[in-house]
Amino acid sequence: MSGATPARVGSLVQFFHFDEKGEKTVQNGLEALASSSASVMVRGAFAAVGAVAPDFIAASLASTLKLVLDTPLKGIFVGAWNLRRDLQKFRNQKEYPPEETFDYDLKSNEIGYAYKPGIQLVIGGLPVEPIVKFEISAKLTNTPKLKIRNAHIIGADLGSVEGRGAISCEGAVLLNRPVGEFAVTDSNLWFGSGLAIGSPRTG
Repeated sequence: MSGATPARVGSLVQFFHFDEKGEKTVQNGLEALASSSASVMVRGAFAAVGAVAPDFIAASLASTLKLVLDTPLKGIFVGAWNLRRDLQKFRNQKEYPPEETFDYDLKSNEIGYAYKPGIQLVIGGLPVEPIVKFEISAKLTNTPKLKIRNAHIIGADLGSVEGRGAISCEGAVLLNRPVGEFAVTDSNLWFGSGLAIGSPRTG
């Protein structure tokens, strides 16, 4: 990772640069799908709403997707830690007494994130089929420093993160996030009584 100060990112919206320009890019991509013979889902959803202008439908889908992606990035990291087998050793209370706090660096912490939200158009109070499904993918790499006590993660410094990702629909990329370095907003985390690694054991 570079020595320059990385930009701060707090949510998936910021990670994907889903600002006004990004929202317009997604809207344009959906309109292109709606007029493409290769599209079944998007073209079908647009056709089902009848006389409503395509740009209005696309704008509604893009703005709703932006709300869906207003997800804190730090939650993605925290949710992946219990999947790491190397943390399970802290459950051994003979080697890691519960009254002591241990610092632990997660080496090469790579997270593959995938999410497939579906958005259903509603016209005149009635839901429209088909539901438009999106594919959100991201790969995030960092080396967080954890503080562990009594088989619980009580704190973490997420450090710098390198990430890339894409927002797609029916195989078409609507918004691409090229690889780049950033820092998570409020990257120094404290968890009160802590996040359980597993049921503490004595041997």
